[in-house]
Amino acid sequence: MSSFTVSSIRDTENFRVVYGWKCGDKKGIFIKPAGYSVPRPGMPGYNHAMKRLYALILGKQVEVGEVIAITTDTMTARIYYKGKELKHYFPEYNPA
Repeated sequence: MSSFTVSSIRDTENFRVVYGWKCGDKKGIFIKPAGYSVPRPGMPGYNHAMKRLYALILGKQVEVGEVIAITTDTMTARIYYKGKELKHYFPEYNPA
């Protein structure tokens, strides 16, 4: 797994990493967690989820596991924080 430091959070489903990422001949700056469901802008719970996400990963290292897709400047992949997949930090939106 590759590690990246989260430099900003665009919304509950996309964040930017310091120095960007590179995968083969593709590169970008945003990562979208795969298999992860949280409220989107305008949905109930969005502000709460954003605050939790900021507190959890902003300025911290995350690990990229399985890469699912790459589009333009965004990599969709399984994301881990402290060895735990990101979706497990939001159990109310991602039941087991």
